Amino acid sequence: MVKQLGEAASPTEGLKRLENFARSLRDALQ
Repeated sequence: MVKQLGEAASPTEGLKRLENFARSLRDALQ
């Protein structure tokens, strides 16, 4: 999760990546 933020170009993109990551994680768990 931290790696996702570290690779992001900007804080905003980091949040977007985090959102997508959380969403795919939720889908995988269901």
